[in-house]
Amino acid sequence: MASASFETISPEVQAQIMRNLDSIPALFSLLRASPRYYQVFRSRKEYLLTQLAFNHFHPQITEDVMELATVFRFPRPADRQTVQDYLNERDHHQLTQEQPSMALSTSIPLCKIGRTITWFLEDYRQNSLELLSKLGTDMELEQDPQVLNSDLSIIERGRLQRAFCRFETFCRLFVAQKGEDTSPTWDTYDNQARWFLEDGFLPDEIEEIACIRDFLVRRLWKTFDAIEEDAMESEISDQVRKLGEACTPKDWFSNQAKAHHVQYMEYLMAQGLEFLQQIFTSDGLKRA
Repeated sequence: MASASFETISPEVQAQIMRNLDSIPALFSLLRASPRYYQVFRSRKEYLLTQLAFNHFHPQITEDVMELATVFRFPRPADRQTVQDYLNERDHHQLTQEQPSMALSTSIPLCKIGRTITWFLEDYRQNSLELLSKLGTDMELEQDPQVLNSDLSIIERGRLQRAFCRFETFCRLFVAQKGEDTSPTWDTYDNQARWFLEDGFLPDEIEEIACIRDFLVRRLWKTFDAIEEDAMESEISDQVRKLGEACTPKDWFSNQAKAHHVQYMEYLMAQGLEFLQQIFTSDGLKRA
């Protein structure tokens, strides 16, 4: 009896192979290479993409991933009542650990945010350790280069994934509260944030969201400084000036304007992690 090949093994086994892939590009490469796998995928696409989405995350944070998936189902922006009803019904002790098949409109965005969070884990490691190293140097502390350049442990990665998931959930809920006016509403930000944190999140969740926010503020300051340096030395100054004209006051680099930069950062962070990744991976004109 001839042995089964990669192409001729049963559809159930082929489905198990696909459900254990770690990225959409890997799945699509397989589907382009094998019409048979494509046929198996078509009959199980909701299930397989759901499993692929969860493969991006540590198994111990399934509850937080499920919660993020729930928020993905809301229209963006969602109306105030939708979000209020969600927060009122939110039960931290009854979140499911199961991974049911999701609609493609949920599983595909979850795959994308999983890839984005994976990118941020490495970005967090590099930039946080850089900050700690600088702090240690300023304080004349002895530093262990091996520790400063070490990789994150599996437990550390899981905790960071959970924190980034919670931050993204917060951002998606918060963005919905800007109202009909699409311009940044700085004067109401604190009231809206307080409404979410007091009604919807537990103390440990608030702490993790704040931790990620503080990290992203430091990253954005670094980006803002780079934009200013580029503007002083290159032809992108006109583009940066246009960016400044959208804010108050108009002079983006004045001391008065810089006092408002954190408010603008809050607006940028409210757009979510995928938007921030685009900022951090851009340079020159595109970044400005």
